[in-house]
Amino acid sequence: MNKVKNILYLGWLGEGNVGDDVLFEIFKQKFYENLKREDSNVEYNIDGYFSIPNYHYTLEPYDLVVLGGGSLFHLPYWLRLCKKAIELNIPVVSWGTGIDGYFTEKDFRKSTMSSDTKELLLEVTSKMDYISVRGPITKKLMIDCGVDESKIRVIGDPALIYGQDGNLKVGNKKGSKKVLVNWGTSNNNILGGDEKVVREQMEITLQILLNWGYNVTLYPIWKDDISSIRRLLSKFTSDNLTAIQEVYDAKRLTKLIDNYDLTINFKLHANILSVARHKPFISLAYRGKCFDFTESINSSNFAISTAEVNAGKILKRVEQIEENYKNIVNSFVKMQEKYASEIQQSFEKIYQLLSDNQNRMNEYQRFIERINARKNNKKFIIDRYSPKKIFVLGSGRSGTHWLGYILETHPDIYVSVEKPIIFDKVTQMALNSDYQQILFPKVVDLYHNEHAKVFPKHYADKSHPNIWIAEKLAKAFPEALFIGIQRNPFGTIASMFKHQGVLNWHKKWKDFPIPNPFLGITKKNVHKYEQLSLAKKCAFRWDAHREKMNELKSTLGDRLHVVSYEALITDTQKELNLIQNFLKLEKPLPLPKVNKHSLDKWREQLTQRDILDIKEVTGYDPENSVLTNITNNK
Repeated sequence: MNKVKNILYLGWLGEGNVGDDVLFEIFKQKFYENLKREDSNVEYNIDGYFSIPNYHYTLEPYDLVVLGGGSLFHLPYWLRLCKKAIELNIPVVSWGTGIDGYFTEKDFRKSTMSSDTKELLLEVTSKMDYISVRGPITKKLMIDCGVDESKIRVIGDPALIYGQDGNLKVGNKKGSKKVLVNWGTSNNNILGGDEKVVREQMEITLQILLNWGYNVTLYPIWKDDISSIRRLLSKFTSDNLTAIQEVYDAKRLTKLIDNYDLTINFKLHANILSVARHKPFISLAYRGKCFDFTESINSSNFAISTAEVNAGKILKRVEQIEENYKNIVNSFVKMQEKYASEIQQSFEKIYQLLSDNQNRMNEYQRFIERINARKNNKKFIIDRYSPKKIFVLGSGRSGTHWLGYILETHPDIYVSVEKPIIFDKVTQMALNSDYQQILFPKVVDLYHNEHAKVFPKHYADKSHPNIWIAEKLAKAFPEALFIGIQRNPFGTIASMFKHQGVLNWHKKWKDFPIPNPFLGITKKNVHKYEQLSLAKKCAFRWDAHREKMNELKSTLGDRLHVVSYEALITDTQKELNLIQNFLKLEKPLPLPKVNKHSLDKWREQLTQRDILDIKEVTGYDPENSVLTNITNNK
């Protein structure tokens, strides 16, 4: 049975807009057309993402997410979806994607992206596996946001190659004086902000074209354009001006375009499909994306901003087209050839990415098979530098996040930090051991999948409640190592007080099985737990985690290394060296930024009553709060 790889394409699909739908159609068509037959043991399924309000898509099943063609890079909605996929360790690429806004080719740096959106764009693109964009203005805007220029490839708008069948001839205009006009609305979200002014200039233009002997046909490219078509049509009585009052799909639309000499267009993809059919165009450039396109094909002269449009400018370009028809068409052919090659290369990049991922999966599977074949051997030892799983353990607010981020800076380690699909299951098992029978096998599979995606790197996970299932993890993953971190109870509990999510466990304690090691609730203290101060409740939880860590020192032996949070701050380099030696890392861990103020910050945050309550439960002396050994103070 063939393996199935799932690809998710992101874009404005199902909105009744020909431009966005045709881009998805092209992606699927070209992906399957260029697929190498030697990859016949893998089947590819391509799904489109339909933006439906209050409908949640599950991204986990996908092996690749494609941020598709269209103007998406400046919209937080799409960037957040990409970020979510990246957090799930799913490769993300962009494919002919653009940026839109109220700018022209002369003032494109007027882009209206907020600082938060620019930051999100930079964060997402820094982790994309491949970035291709629609045009040079999109590229310049992304560079202005801080995106690495060397990572950005301009491949043109993919709709440029739509319908290439080898039968399209390049020649002079038909001489029939037929012009196809795309009209519609953008609800005044245009340069100049007034569609009425543009419509009035179009009325003048069309009347003059009719006087010149042209036959004119109006048509929509988006379902919401139809009422605008009817309004414009109502201004004329000539039999030489007709209108199409339904939206054609791309295949039918290209056949329509073939019957005309030139086009005048309000919407972006009406221009692009015109070029695809070798028909000169005039763009009523209503937003920046129109200039991005015309810049990409060296045709900026045929874009007129809707803020500056008038009948004279449109008619002047009609005359230029009549005088230079063949040269204009020949330039389109050259641009098509250029971008057809770029789009072909984009698919090669995507195929290579999918192939590399599959190879990693296969290598990981062989690695696990070797381990499983040898693990029953009592003399079994993992190779010194063999890829490992690394689990970060500890109490909440004890420094596990910091430790995870330190590991993340190492080039040979991939780290997931509280990834919801894993963390939620681990937390459920920590709170209720009855869930382990159902959830633990699922978590094992998730860890295998996560490690396979980054193999042969080490894979580390910071889901600190794993402290309660560490023995099971050690048995499931013979190559695994564990790093625990402990922090004095005063600093830990002061941090707990600031974290509502942590405190909620204590408020909902009756919802969970009793006794409850995760919360520190025992048969001995359960009868008085409700009356305990919050400081004491947190202290019991801290104490339970300390006792569990001490227990793991015995059960895990040399597979566990425990770090003191205080020592990591006061003697950082020494502790990093110990971690490096424990994990058998060839390269040192980079030195992190250290905040020594966090050592005694708790003294400003806890009351004297809190301190006494914590001391009573843990037996820990607040005056020894910076000691490096905190496991035997009780």
